[in-house]
Amino acid sequence: MNRLEKFPEEILEHLAKTIANCKSGSEITEFFRVAGYPDIRHDGSTKWRFVYAKLQELNSRRDGQYHVAKIIQKIADPKQHIGAEDFRLGLTTSLNEALIHMHIQLGRDGRLVVRDSPLQFEAPEANAAASDNGDDVRNACRSIPADIKRDLLVEAGHRCAIFTCHTVTPLEAHHILPWSEHKRHDPDHMIVLCSNCHGRAHKGEIDRKSLYMYKDRLRSLRSGAPSYPAEEVLEKRPASVIQGEADWSEDRYRPRFDVIVDGVTRLETEFAPHFKVRQFSGDPVRDLHWRIRGQRFPMEWRPASGAALDRTNFVNTFDLSQAPRPDEAVDLDEMGFEIRFYWRGRNRTELHRWPIARRELPQKVLWDVREKVLPPAESDEVGSP
Repeated sequence: MNRLEKFPEEILEHLAKTIANCKSGSEITEFFRVAGYPDIRHDGSTKWRFVYAKLQELNSRRDGQYHVAKIIQKIADPKQHIGAEDFRLGLTTSLNEALIHMHIQLGRDGRLVVRDSPLQFEAPEANAAASDNGDDVRNACRSIPADIKRDLLVEAGHRCAIFTCHTVTPLEAHHILPWSEHKRHDPDHMIVLCSNCHGRAHKGEIDRKSLYMYKDRLRSLRSGAPSYPAEEVLEKRPASVIQGEADWSEDRYRPRFDVIVDGVTRLETEFAPHFKVRQFSGDPVRDLHWRIRGQRFPMEWRPASGAALDRTNFVNTFDLSQAPRPDEAVDLDEMGFEIRFYWRGRNRTELHRWPIARRELPQKVLWDVREKVLPPAESDEVGSP
């Protein structure tokens, strides 16, 4: 390997976010151990900032650039991605687009190559037989042309296309039809995602059909009407999402909320979930009502101020030893949080749900709250506030 320069901060940050997006906290600890750094253990802080700080420490050592290079080769090592070659190729491509500025490149085998002159980057799966036709040349390389990136960003409003996420940075263009199958930069089969959702899409946690539904929703919002017949819209959406007729021209202004479980007291006769709520889009809501609901969680509506959501704790205590009660929208092994507000002549509701699981321990019963069910269910009913 030729002499390697110290890595600039922007590449360390890019590498840190790449590692954080594809690994959990415990996996980050194990990754550094396997790479030869057993003293680096994730401390529970924000993943990418933790990795970024450790990469800065390694890079600052004498010949520290070789420690960072060792980390890069380990994250791109084919043995780290058995059964996920498409994901590894996408990860390698992303890293190479940054590394080219240092005259280095990851090869097919995951090893770095240093050159004395700048490299012309070629994606591992580039079509070597591309013709001189303009479109073929544009599509022969994995690197996405700037005009296509711009169109996709404008379509998504320079935010993650998954409307319950709406992260504004970092954003990445994703091929809904995998590059290994399609080998074209076709905007009809591409979508903008944040780095976290992009990683989940590559892992299959967000499937292809869902991505097309998110993309179609973006186009519906831009045009003011769905891109397919109204009866197909109702067929594609769960029955609980819509009651009555939808006003698609208003959909972009509809208030929408993000709800997270902030804490839970887990005892047999004292289950007290705490929630945090924020409004992330749509017209501001002055007043709203909320309730925790489910077959194990009977509760009446309570008022809250829309202007004070960031200062409000939503909490209620339940006795889970009681017999469950019927609830048509929330299953027995689920917990729901429902918001109701009056907007543009209708009562609107938004229902968020989490699976829960019961575990019996020697001294107590533990209820685990799992990852939230997405998307939340929306309903509209004609009525007064």
